[in-house]
Amino acid sequence: TSGHSRNVAELVVAMAAKLGLGEEETEKIRSAALLHDIGKIGMSERLLSIAPDQLDGKDLDEYRAHTIRGQAAIDMVVALQDVGIMIRHHHEHFDGNGFPDRLRGRSIPLGARMISAADMFERMLVYYPEDKALESALKNMSPHWGKILDPVLRDVLEAVAPAVFS
Repeated sequence: TSGHSRNVAELVVAMAAKLGLGEEETEKIRSAALLHDIGKIGMSERLLSIAPDQLDGKDLDEYRAHTIRGQAAIDMVVALQDVGIMIRHHHEHFDGNGFPDRLRGRSIPLGARMISAADMFERMLVYYPEDKALESALKNMSPHWGKILDPVLRDVLEAVAPAVFS
């Protein structure tokens, strides 16, 4: 998880630079990316070993609560409350079918939308041979743009991913 979070953070920093975001906003997004799965602390190994799309019932509810627990942990530090909001919303979907609050479109904080795209991309990389991973992961994200992911971020991710993961 820590390696995954570092990779997601590195990718969102590159995306932020491509978007021309300021240093303070970039640092908040980087911090949220590093901590986006902090709410998984304390979850059972059994639950963490199952792909989220294979969960149902109470297991799915428990998994989905990690975003709220993550925000709660971070919100104890007043200076990190913006980071906590991004952590809470990194599983919202652009079409409004995500969790925990079913936000849609631009109502999802930009940092959370960036983390969502970087998280999905980084997780997909492991499913392909190393020499084809980058191209394959980007290609297989195609159906998710506009549904789960903000379509505006597609070109940004595709532009920076090769430099980050080369």
